[in-house]
Amino acid sequence: MARTPALFVDHGAPTRALQTDATTEALRSLGDQLRFGAVVVISAHGEATGPIRVAAAERNETLHDFGGFAPELYDLRYDPLGRPRAAARHRQGDPR
Repeated sequence: MARTPALFVDHGAPTRALQTDATTEALRSLGDQLRFGAVVVISAHGEATGPIRVAAAERNETLHDFGGFAPELYDLRYDPLGRPRAAARHRQGDPR
């Protein structure tokens, strides 16, 4: 099986999205430098027993899975295109 590059990025608190500092600038720079055909995101928010689920939407939608923060956070949207065929390959154990 081919090796797939991996990168761990801890996003920090939701308020990070409203800040500008060395960390946010480094994350923006990283996003500008890296180019992939698809990205697999693994969320600790889904820790549970049972099967691993793979989303395969044509377009992903922002999920605000937090509460009690500044209203500006709930206005932020990031709805990237999905890669259903890549998701299907991952579901079958092929990381290409």
